[in-house]
Amino acid sequence: MVFWKQQIRSTMLLILKLLISGLLIWWLIRTNKLDFGALEKLWNMPNIMAYNVFFWLGGGVLLCALRWHSLVCGMGFELSKFQAIRLNLIGIFFNTIMPGVVGGDVIKAIYVCKGQAKQAKVPVLLTILLDRIVGLIALFSLSFVAILFNWSTIYHYPVLHPFIGLIFLIILGLSSFFLLVLLPTKTKENIGFLRWIYKLIFKISILQKIYHAIRTYKDKPRFVIQAICFAMIHQAFFLGLFFIVTASFAEAPVKIGLFATIIPLGIVTTAFPLAPGGLGIGHVAFEKLFSLIALDHGANIFNIVFFGQMTLNLLGAIPYLFIRNELAPLMKTARENSI
Repeated sequence: MVFWKQQIRSTMLLILKLLISGLLIWWLIRTNKLDFGALEKLWNMPNIMAYNVFFWLGGGVLLCALRWHSLVCGMGFELSKFQAIRLNLIGIFFNTIMPGVVGGDVIKAIYVCKGQAKQAKVPVLLTILLDRIVGLIALFSLSFVAILFNWSTIYHYPVLHPFIGLIFLIILGLSSFFLLVLLPTKTKENIGFLRWIYKLIFKISILQKIYHAIRTYKDKPRFVIQAICFAMIHQAFFLGLFFIVTASFAEAPVKIGLFATIIPLGIVTTAFPLAPGGLGIGHVAFEKLFSLIALDHGANIFNIVFFGQMTLNLLGAIPYLFIRNELAPLMKTARENSI
């Protein structure tokens, strides 16, 4: 009975999320900010189509899988690169077709947990969370480097200065957390500021779990370094995809510094659990952010990237068909136990 109540609640929440996303899309169309006819650029412009496929294969499939693989292996679990790539494909497939029900990340976790002790569930789930954190560090770090190299241009756009400060604080916060975890305990206890943060971490359950998860890598830093390197290349590819699509709309050359300031913030909004890939909320965010640097078609640019990647994500059904009999009982158990 409890299981069915959870299912009904999850389904109603999913319908509400999709309704909100649909209303956002409808508003953009009504205000002439979104034109689905612009999607023809995907197949009419070979460079956009080619880079879209290249980014999906090289970035979304391969590099993301290798990034997560490094973190899983660093945690002490056995997972081959082939398994990581296959699970990543299945994960992005389920994230596309079944948002909010049994997400792709959960499927990856339950597969790795198969045959492991019950207490292995938390560390495996934390590798997925750490995977996201590493991705954010890489994205905002690349953005900040681009901003520094183009500061003479960005300086003349005061409206962007708060965003630059936000990017800097995000990088500082995430990086400091990693460094704090990896520092010797005596160092943290002897420095007042660090001691205060250290105590704060242990008052917040999720931060405490993340702390212990990262602490696992203290003697195996190469796995974290590998993950960060894979993340850097992946995010550079992602920025390149947006840049190529934006250049196809722009009448004048796109200024990289300005572009690098807004794109990471737009990408972060797509992580909001409303609809797959940031449908609706991502369209609105990119439209607003692009307007800050006097660029049009923000919603259309996001729409091309969104549909280009989401369509390819459906290919994840192929590896799923090969192991669906193996995954089915694991997914059922996960739903019933709310993994």
